[in-house]
Amino acid sequence: MVTQAAREKKQSWQEIRDDSIMQMKNKMKETYDAVTSGFIEKEVQAERYAICEKCEAFRPSVRQCKSCMCFMPAKTLFNKSTCPKGYWKK
Repeated sequence: MVTQAAREKKQSWQEIRDDSIMQMKNKMKETYDAVTSGFIEKEVQAERYAICEKCEAFRPSVRQCKSCMCFMPAKTLFNKSTCPKGYWKK
């Protein structure tokens, strides 16, 4: 992961702003696509969440993934949701 200081040395503030906006747009589209894809079966949701709980990127106190910053009880519910580390097979 590149730190903010390293980015600032290589990019102008306009490039950083444009990059941040593009990342935000991509995340919003990914979220929209997942939420509108419909719900998965409860068994699959439970399997996904169990995988998350065993992952080193999972923050149990807030039930959040450090990699994607998503609230995992919600993210594991949708058909098109994916694990950023590729751990979910279904």
